[in-house]
Amino acid sequence: MREQQPGVPLLLDLQVFDANSCEVLPNVMVDFWHANATGVYGGYSAEGTEGETWLRGLAETNNEGVAQMTTIFPGHYDGRFPLPFPS
Repeated sequence: MREQQPGVPLLLDLQVFDANSCEVLPNVMVDFWHANATGVYGGYSAEGTEGETWLRGLAETNNEGVAQMTTIFPGHYDGRFPLPFPS
């Protein structure tokens, strides 16, 4: 998913479950897509990155409903919540 994008490595574990029964959901495809370390999205025409595939990926949940993806920590961009959090 990283495709040579520089940044701080990040291992994501995400569990998918049924909100009504709390049963885990195996064999679900999870779509990951986020900004790079400078806040730019790949594959987004407004960013000038149309056709790029970096920081996009699919992962299937296992028997415990967990999907795992190795990526980088996303950067800040205008429009995202202000940092640090307001008090």
